[in-house]
Amino acid sequence: MTVGLATCYDLRFADQSTALGRAGAHLVVVPASWGAGPGKEEQWDLLTRARASDAQSWLLACDQAWTPPIGTDPLGIGRSALVDPIGHACARLGSEPDLLLGAVDAELPGTIRARVPIL
Repeated sequence: MTVGLATCYDLRFADQSTALGRAGAHLVVVPASWGAGPGKEEQWDLLTRARASDAQSWLLACDQAWTPPIGTDPLGIGRSALVDPIGHACARLGSEPDLLLGAVDAELPGTIRARVPIL
């Protein structure tokens, strides 16, 4: 299995995901510290799904999740996710620390790429 890597802010740029898909990535891993704020959860959810679809690869997005001390801002929003190559979030966590387990079908990206040859 070929694994690609992107980081946090890279989710905002489709070209990198497309390049990773063209390079044959079956899975793209995205560690992040996605800052909290108005609309940030919606952006995170949308962008993780979009980048998986752009790459036609599985995408594992891992964001910090913790409850900050009173009076401080969170460093991440959580919501880590496993997204399939067509952009369906197969598993998504909440904002609290948790463990995400999922299975990745290494054949699925090739099947999707053959059906929808956009790369």
